[in-house]
Amino acid sequence: MALIAEEVVEEWLNRKGYFTIRGAKNGLYEADILAIKPDNNPPKLKHFEISVSYNPMGYIGGNSNAKKRSSEEIVEGVNQWIEKKFYHRKKVEIRDRLVLGEWKYCVVFGKLRHPEEQRVLLGDDRLSEVHSFNQIVDQLKTQPPLGFTSSANELVNLILMSNDLGFEYPNKS
Repeated sequence: MALIAEEVVEEWLNRKGYFTIRGAKNGLYEADILAIKPDNNPPKLKHFEISVSYNPMGYIGGNSNAKKRSSEEIVEGVNQWIEKKFYHRKKVEIRDRLVLGEWKYCVVFGKLRHPEEQRVLLGDDRLSEVHSFNQIVDQLKTQPPLGFTSSANELVNLILMSNDLGFEYPNKS
C-alpha cells in the first residue's frame, strides 16, 4: 500500500505545480518524494515521507512491539523517526545532490494505531507540513490536473470516481 500512497501523493503534488522525484536513493536510504516548485526564486523545496497503512501494526517511530508506551516514549519514538527520515547524513546527501537550498520537511500519514502520534507530529516544529492521507484525497477532488500528471492520475481518477458512486469501504476495527 505504501507505493500506491506515494503515487497518490505524487499526483497531488504534480497538480499543485511541483516537479517530483520519487524514491531517490543513497545506498540503503531513500527519500519517498522530493518536490520542487521552480516558479519561485528560490524554488520551493519539499521532502515528503509517507507512512500510510490500512491496518497499522505498531508505532510510527521506534520498534513495533505491542507494549503500551508512555507519552514520553511516544515522543522519543517519533523524534527518532523524524531524525532517521529527514536528518540522516545519507538523506541530506540525496537532497544536496539534487538542489542545494532550504528544504521543508513534510509527512503524510494514514491511519495511526496510536492517535497520540498525530499530536506529536503536528506539534513538531521541524515539520513544515503534516497531512493525513484522507486530506490529500479530499483535496484531489477539487484539484484538476495542470496538463501534466504522474502515473497515478488514472488511479486517482478511479478513487475519486468510486467515491462519487457512493462506494464505501468496510470499517475494520
